[in-house]
Amino acid sequence: MTQARGSSPPDSDWLLQSIDQAEAAAVAAREALDAAVQWLSATRIERLAGVSILTVADTTLAGSGDEARLQASVAMEEYEHAVMLFRRGMVRALVDEGGLSLTEVARRMGVSRQGVARLYDASGDVAD
Repeated sequence: MTQARGSSPPDSDWLLQSIDQAEAAAVAAREALDAAVQWLSATRIERLAGVSILTVADTTLAGSGDEARLQASVAMEEYEHAVMLFRRGMVRALVDEGGLSLTEVARRMGVSRQGVARLYDASGDVAD
């Protein structure tokens, strides 16, 4: 891939870095959710096989199930944070580089102007 004249190299492009971070967080969340689905499927199989509720509860609530649930929860929070940082940077760039007003950005994003203003105000450092 050739680089356009006058553009910054890809490794210093905040947008590409933000996309990479959000994508990595999404992959981690997918993997954590896949583990949770596997745990739920195993629990279903135990229940269908007639395993006692006490045994199912022990493996579900105190065993690997709790860990799978917590890992999925943490991974989803990290994904949401990465996407928020991406949106924050995009709002700042649309206003500062693109010359759009907060109202125009809100209209493009389909969100409230107040929501865009919060993202813009919090975006002093898009690298966060």
